[in-house]
Amino acid sequence: MLHACTAVRRGRPWRALWYLERVRNRALALAQQRRGFYAEFFDYVDDLPAQKLTLHAGTLVASLDRQALLGAIDTATRLFLGELRRGAPDLAERLELPLRDVVRTDNQRTSR
Repeated sequence: MLHACTAVRRGRPWRALWYLERVRNRALALAQQRRGFYAEFFDYVDDLPAQKLTLHAGTLVASLDRQALLGAIDTATRLFLGELRRGAPDLAERLELPLRDVVRTDNQRTSR
């Protein structure tokens, strides 16, 4: 999340997109693993509940616009933390505030 937000702030949208995809893919991999699926190559990602996949669709961007990227990063961060909370609640608790602060700070910079 930090690298994705930093890339957006530096005007590096393609780099931000790459980091965004890593966050989204990690959250989806955690969701697969939690359900007992092998997650290394996303073989079972389409077998996740439709509601779960619909939420992750919010991490897809139609443009490399700053606001679109930051909104998707925010969504990906929330979904990642949600999955982490289910498997490693102590770690999720430690990471939540710092990660959300990074995303919130960059969103506030953009809205000014």
